[in-house]
Amino acid sequence: MADICVVYLSEDEAVVRKLVDLLREDWDTWYALDIAHGDWEQTVRSQISNCLALVPVLSQYVTGEREAILRDEMRLAKSLGKPILPFRINAGDVPFGFGGLNHTCAFGWLGDEGHKGYRQLKEKISKTIASSPESTWRAVTAAEYESPQKNSHIASLRVLPFLS
Repeated sequence: MADICVVYLSEDEAVVRKLVDLLREDWDTWYALDIAHGDWEQTVRSQISNCLALVPVLSQYVTGEREAILRDEMRLAKSLGKPILPFRINAGDVPFGFGGLNHTCAFGWLGDEGHKGYRQLKEKISKTIASSPESTWRAVTAAEYESPQKNSHIASLRVLPFLS
C-alpha cells in the first residue's frame, strides 16, 4: 500500500516525475508510471483505494474531457473517504465539485524542493498521514528510524523493534 497516490494528466508528466521523486524521499508514493503493464483503470482504482492520501496535480491542461479523468479519480477518493490534497502547479482550474478543497498553490513549480508551494504540500501530507488511523503501524527502515529529522513522517508512527 502506498502512502500517497499522485494523479495527473500526461502533459504534466515531467514535473510530476520530479514531484514523485521528492515525495519518495519521505513516503511510499505511487503514480501511473509505476504501471508496467496490465489494466490501467483497475490499477489506478486499486492504488486510490489503498492509499492514505491522494495528490492530484492540477495545471492548465485540466480542461474539457481531460478534466473528467482527474475528476473521476478525485470522486473515487472522496467516496472512499481518502484525503485529497490538490497541488496546483499553475493557474489551471480545480475540477468542478472540488473547488472547496484546501489546495496548495505552487504556480511555476518545476521541481525545486525549496519552493514555498512544495514545502506547504509536504507539510499537509505529513499532518494528514500522521492523523490517519491506517498509518499508525508501519514498518520503517533502519535509515528512517536513525534519521528522524529527515523522516519527520515517522514521528507519529508506532515503531516495533525487531530482535536480531
